[in-house]
Amino acid sequence: MNMFNVSFLFAAYIASAQAQTGSTFKIMNQKLFEGGEKDFCLTPRRNGRANSAVVLKECNIADNQDFSVDSQGRLVNNKSKTCLSAKGSKLRVAKCDAGNDPASKYVYKTMDNALAIFNGEGVGYLTPVDADNQSDERGIRLRPRNYKNKVQKWVIVDSDMDKS
Repeated sequence: MNMFNVSFLFAAYIASAQAQTGSTFKIMNQKLFEGGEKDFCLTPRRNGRANSAVVLKECNIADNQDFSVDSQGRLVNNKSKTCLSAKGSKLRVAKCDAGNDPASKYVYKTMDNALAIFNGEGVGYLTPVDADNQSDERGIRLRPRNYKNKVQKWVIVDSDMDKS
């Protein structure tokens, strides 16, 4: 199965799940999620303005951590209507262009809970960095897959669960 079919299947899976529930979702880091005192979610800086970095911050009920999948399979930040995108090894939100930008197409591998993107250098997996950083956020980079590194695992959580 080629990478575009896999990407399409991910988008179709998420889109059909959303169509059934009508909800948005948060993307939580599994390692920090399991047994930690805090849950960390993907969060665009600067309220998601275009070209803002995406980092891990403590999950909250604010809608800047809510994402959905559009008809082209892109992960869209619901507050800013910007798309999750890659620029080199960095994760950011960018204006959702009308084209078919491969830097905006992500794959969620349900077998091992990895979130990845196919780019010119191959496959990049979302990986938190600055693990020893004591600040309230951690950077995200695209790195090669490391099955022993649990920080490369992600959990998709319905956003409505936080608001109940």
